[in-house]
Parts: sequence; C-alpha cells; structure tokens
Amino acid sequence: MNHKMMALWALLLVATGSSAAQLGDTTIVVKNPNRVTVKDTDNSMQIIIEGKEGNPSWNFSRMRTWNQRSMEITKEHTQFDFALSLPGMKQKRRREAMEYHLPTFFIGLSSALNTPSKMDTPVGSAVEIGFTPIACELPQIGRNVGVVAGMGFAWRNYRMSDDVRFLKQEQQVVLGDYPVGASPKFSRIKTFSMTVPLLLEVRTNKLRGGRFWMNMGPMLNISTYGSLKTRYRMNGEKQKEVDKHIHQQPVTVDFYTSMGHNDIGVYFRYSPCNVLRTNYGPKFQSMSMGLSIGL
Repeated sequence: MNHKMMALWALLLVATGSSAAQLGDTTIVVKNPNRVTVKDTDNSMQIIIEGKEGNPSWNFSRMRTWNQRSMEITKEHTQFDFALSLPGMKQKRRREAMEYHLPTFFIGLSSALNTPSKMDTPVGSAVEIGFTPIACELPQIGRNVGVVAGMGFAWRNYRMSDDVRFLKQEQQVVLGDYPVGASPKFSRIKTFSMTVPLLLEVRTNKLRGGRFWMNMGPMLNISTYGSLKTRYRMNGEKQKEVDKHIHQQPVTVDFYTSMGHNDIGVYFRYSPCNVLRTNYGPKFQSMSMGLSIGL
C-alpha cells in the first residue's frame, strides 16, 4: 500500500474523537484518545496514541517500515497504567475535587443571649448580613471530606423595642429609660466584623439532583466598629440618638455550622464571647440563624 495513502487513512480514522487503526490483520480501537500523532517518512510510518478513555497515562505506538523491495518490518509498543489494567483488579477511583460551601452571602435573624433582666432582644427582632468572598481550599482529607478557610465581613444587630434603650454615659453603655412622654420605636447595637471561618465539610455522593452537604467549625470575628442608635417620638416629632466607640470586643470566636443542598443552605452561628468589653457595658452573647447562598 502506498505509504502516503496509508497516512491519510490513519488520519481519517482518528478525526472524530475516537480512533481505530487497522494494520494488516490487526484492529486496534482506542476511545477518546488525548492525542494521536502520525509520523510519515519515505520508508516508514508511525502512529502514536497517547491516553484513552478512563486512563490518561496509556500509550500505544506502532511503526511500519519498508524498503525498496516492499519488505515490511512492524514494531509495536504499548505502555499502560499497571494498577488500572490488571485483570480481576478493581480500578482505583480518581478523587473528585471538593466543591465547598462557604457562605458567599448569608442573611439571618440575630439575638442576644444571657442578657440582663431589662434587656429583651428576642429572635427575629434584628437582622445580620454577611459576605465571604475569599476562600482558600486546604488539602482534601477524603473523597467526600475536606477543609476550607475564608475571609469575609458581617454586620450584626441587637435590637430592643420596649421601654428600655441603650445609652452611652461617658465611656459606659448602660440600659436606661426613655424621656417621659416618649413613644419608643427601637434601640439597637450594631457591630461590624471581619470574619475568618475554618470549616470541615462533609458531602454525600453525587445524586441525580446534586449533593447534600454539612460543614462546621470556628469563625473568628475581628470587630472594627460598633454603634448605638435609638429612635422614638417626642411630642409627635421624630428623635434619633447615635453614639459610636462603644468598646465592642475586638476579637471573638463563633461556632458556625450549616447544611444544605447544592448552593442553598441554612446556618446557625453562636458565640460564647461577650459582645461588649465587660468593663464598658452589659454582658451578653450572640446567636443567629438564617439562609446561606454559595455563588
């Protein structure tokens, strides 16, 4: 067979993403090769196939040479992944990369715990909002277990709507009454924090509708801002009082956990640390729960 026609024939066989090379009485079929190389010279033609479906390290090479009398010499070489090719042995499953679920965006209801008797901040009276735009994936522990760290931001509120308000007297935050004749609307503490979660995540095997997952771990909060705001009416006129520098705890740690399906989940966040520095305000801790979305 003319060697130029043979080279053309070999190229046509591999053009569709799966290759079949028929040389003499031998047929070799390779599904989805990574690369096929045909080397054609005046007295030889070589076909090299690298990788195949399910085994990217597989390698096959076949060469035919001929002289002026049309005598042919065939050389063939196959290299394969030993662990994947032994008869009777199960193929080792490749570990699929984890897809983590840090709360890219979360919104929930916050409340204060273990408060003084006059301070009432029920669940649902205030909102927290946060973002975690930065993620750092740590080495994967198992097929469906991994660890991820992140960095983000969060705003928390602690809100009262009864007859008690937050007041700042000199350097102290205290609980006080409204002026006589006032109609209270609300009084709240707000904090802003940089958040650094470190979460262990476990997921289920992939199902038809996606995956279920759960994560948990500490969330470090570096609080850089805190303020008070109180609104009420006096003699029919709106009144607003705002104070800053309320001596919030600069560093606190939350216990964070969430669970969900695909990119939607619910979370719970609890901090055993006091929100305000104990020498500057009432002692209370924080708790929140809500919806998390991974984008």
